[in-house]
Amino acid sequence: MQITTCSDASGRSVTFSSKKFHATALAGLLPIAHIARSLNLFKAAKEVLSDAVPSKRNTLYSPELMFEQRLLALAAGYEDLNDHDELFHDPGFTSALGTANMASSATLCRFENGFDRHSINALNETLLSAFIDADRRLGLLPRIRRKKYRCLFLDVDSTYIKLYGNQEKKSYNGHYQCCCLAPVLCYLHGYPIAVYGAAGTSDARKVLEHYLPRLLKRIQKAFPDYIIVLRADSGFNSNALIETCQKLGAHYIMGFPPIKAAQQAIYSKGLKYAKRKQAKRYTTAGTAAQIIGATDWNAKSWNQPRRVIARKRFDRRTCQLDLRLIQTSIACTKDSAKEGYAGELSLITISDMYEKVYCGRGRMEQWVGEFKTQCFGDRASATKFHANCYRMTLAAYCQMLLKIARRLQYFGVRKANRKATQKTVRTFRRDVICVTAAVREMRKKLHLTLPEHLHDRQAFEALFFIRI
Repeated sequence: MQITTCSDASGRSVTFSSKKFHATALAGLLPIAHIARSLNLFKAAKEVLSDAVPSKRNTLYSPELMFEQRLLALAAGYEDLNDHDELFHDPGFTSALGTANMASSATLCRFENGFDRHSINALNETLLSAFIDADRRLGLLPRIRRKKYRCLFLDVDSTYIKLYGNQEKKSYNGHYQCCCLAPVLCYLHGYPIAVYGAAGTSDARKVLEHYLPRLLKRIQKAFPDYIIVLRADSGFNSNALIETCQKLGAHYIMGFPPIKAAQQAIYSKGLKYAKRKQAKRYTTAGTAAQIIGATDWNAKSWNQPRRVIARKRFDRRTCQLDLRLIQTSIACTKDSAKEGYAGELSLITISDMYEKVYCGRGRMEQWVGEFKTQCFGDRASATKFHANCYRMTLAAYCQMLLKIARRLQYFGVRKANRKATQKTVRTFRRDVICVTAAVREMRKKLHLTLPEHLHDRQAFEALFFIRI
């Protein structure tokens, strides 16, 4: 024990001891790694990595170990490669990984720079395989009441990843007004299943047109009893995408730009089946008059008429008129043999079709923001394009793993505290993963001594008692 000349505010002298003990700042990472191993969530990805070209260039550290090491570090909030030079000192991280012989930042950098287009595409396809395996074990999708009745939404959207250096496929995007990459993200029932990297000036519609047929076939093969609905905004208004959905038996609901011909068609038919009501608006005016109606319309470039739903909103106090159009293949009918029947979606009203079904894609913005900022999908600092694509795939895996962990934790606590466990990734990482504890390592046991106060002790302890 060493006596110092320092004292606290109460006048007590401060002493410290040089007696060694082990402590970790990542006590909650242990159940996260246990969930991933129990579900074999990384099995498909590790099989691809074992056959990839980068795996042949390294003999000391396996590609499977470097993939898991990088992914657990992202889940713990360490997005930089430089952090791995110090993480091996944390007994919580090494225990979650299973070894203290970790790859350095230089080794990880060489590993990431060795990827090519074929290995990235193969690794990207493992996202859907991992989700399928997790659903079979946990039942992540809603239950089916009868065959071809429940619907699964395939939400797609494009975003931007800013670039600052001399990097491959860096280009200026006039819409986002920055030099960036423009990947296309796909979510099935809120879980990431694909991340397609693209240059900043690439058309998101063209990128999705290339990958959508194979993606839809794999989803329909894995979930044959569900109806697949492609949901997107007007930026993905493409005849090729719609024809692909029609050819493969999937439905679509996507935005449509209010061009002059469409407005005339809507107004000439008087917003068929329209109902006027007062809609709440978060403005100084408070409320606005709103009309929602539907009609069948055939543009010159379409091969057949489509169902177009219009929503016209007018605020008298501010004199603002807002017209939104969407197009869909879902028909309003109870006859399952009729073309356009989509199970439960064919039984709802037109207003619910717009306000609940289409506007429900607004959650996609939350998922994309979570992917970029909280799972570090925007950390595209590598020089090579495929290395940045690998990092975006890692971020998608991290988002899927933490979303599954939050769901298991949600059902592991008492009903009174279920709302408290519906957290963002940042809050979940603070309350559950980044928890400081003293570690005592024994031959067949790992003993953690937790602090007296935690942000959410019940949620933290619930994650350790989940059985899979």
